[in-house]
Amino acid sequence: MSILLIQNLLQLAAISLALGACARIPVPRPRLYRLLFIMIVVDFIVEVAGSITTYFDRNNTAMYNFAFTTQFLVVLLMIRAEKPGWTRRLAMLAAVGLGAMGANLWVNGSLSFLLTEGMLVIGVMLSVALLALLWDLANTSDTPLQHVPEFWLNMGLLVYFGGMAPMVGLLRFIYMADPQLANRLWNILPMLAITCYLLIFQACRLRGRYGYELNHG
Repeated sequence: MSILLIQNLLQLAAISLALGACARIPVPRPRLYRLLFIMIVVDFIVEVAGSITTYFDRNNTAMYNFAFTTQFLVVLLMIRAEKPGWTRRLAMLAAVGLGAMGANLWVNGSLSFLLTEGMLVIGVMLSVALLALLWDLANTSDTPLQHVPEFWLNMGLLVYFGGMAPMVGLLRFIYMADPQLANRLWNILPMLAITCYLLIFQACRLRGRYGYELNHG
């Protein structure tokens, strides 16, 4: 069994754990977790499709470009669900991020390549927004952070976007200098995704317990 296949299976397992935990949150679910559920479902479908197309040696870069852009917008909506007062700033981030992806597409001239520079811009912006959200949570929460579901959720997203931004953004330049190093760095991305979804699983598990006690306490 190849390392790539093992990584894909572990990533799908982590996504499935998060999806199951999110689905068990009692209804009515907060808007944040409804958006999270959509994001997890999309990611699961994309990873399954990505594994299949990779197995048949088909170019799936366009799919990942669209999926990343969708993920970016959903995460912004999730942040807005936690902080409605940040709407204007988040709208500006959305405009800058979409503009960066559009400019990258214009330079590339095709969706057959990863829009790495646009992803770098989005990754950095989301990292800053998530750090601000965590800082605000640390300063306003009356509950120890380890018991706050949103702490684990935002930490998971920060691990993913904060870790992937420099690697994806510099991937084109690293590949030109050392293709083998670029391939090894690319293998780190599934591990970031696995860590992210394990933290999201913990967030949903805590939220499910909290929701149950709220509805049945």
